[in-house]
Amino acid sequence: MNSTSLTTTRRGFLAGMAALTAACATTSRNAPDPRAPHVDARDPRVGTFVSSPWGFSTSSYWIEGPTGLILLDAQFLPSAAERFVTLAESVTGKRAELAIVLHANPDKYNGVGTLRRRGVRVVSARQVVGRIPEIDRERRVFLAERYAPDYPDHLELPEVFGDATTTLTAGGLTVTAHVLGPGCSNAHVVVEHEGHVFPGDLVASHNHSWLKEADLDGWLARLDEIRALRPRFVHPGRGPNGGPEL
Repeated sequence: MNSTSLTTTRRGFLAGMAALTAACATTSRNAPDPRAPHVDARDPRVGTFVSSPWGFSTSSYWIEGPTGLILLDAQFLPSAAERFVTLAESVTGKRAELAIVLHANPDKYNGVGTLRRRGVRVVSARQVVGRIPEIDRERRVFLAERYAPDYPDHLELPEVFGDATTTLTAGGLTVTAHVLGPGCSNAHVVVEHEGHVFPGDLVASHNHSWLKEADLDGWLARLDEIRALRPRFVHPGRGPNGGPEL
C-alpha cells in the first residue's frame, strides 16, 4: 500500500470513528441499562453486569467465592463501575475483594479508581498496565469532555501482578490469569476458572469486534490459545454469554 492509500485509509478510519462517537452521543446518558445484572443459570456463582448504551453496553462479571467476589473488568464510566460493584455485592451478600483488568481500553480500566475507593484491589499484567497511559492520553482527547462529569479526571492504574501467567486468590477463590500477547490490544489477560473463561474483547457475541489496535494474526493465535483451554463457558467483552462456539 502506498503513502497516498495509507493517508486515505487513515482519513476514512478517523471519519468512521467520528461517526461512531456522534452516534453514541445520540444515546441518552440516562438511558436504563439494557438488562439487569443477572446470575448465570448454568453456574450461579457467575454474574453479569452490562452498562447502558451510553457506556457502550460493556460487560463486566463477578465470580462468587465462599467469602467474597472477584470482578472482571472495571467498566467505562465511574458511575457504571459504582453500580456494578454495588449490585454484585447486593446480589451475593459478599464483598468484592479483587478486580482484574483484561486489556488496555477505557471500558476496561476507567473504573479502577471507583473500585479502589470501594476497597477493591485492582490488578492486571505488567504488559497491560504499561500500555494504558498511552491509550488514556489518546482516548481522553475525544471522550473526556463528551462524558464529563462522568469520566475520570485523572488516570488511576491497576496494580501489576506480574508479567506471566499466574494464579490469583481472593474471596476463597483461585483463578488463573493467563497473560497473552497481542490481539485486539497489544497484550491481554484471559481469566480462567473451572471451565469459565473471561477473554474481554478478544471475543464479542452479537457485536462487532474492536479492531483499532488489532493485530489480526496475533488475535487468531489468541483464539487458538483460548480454545486450548477447552472452556465450557465463555463470557465475552460484549454481548450474550455462551459456550465454546463463541
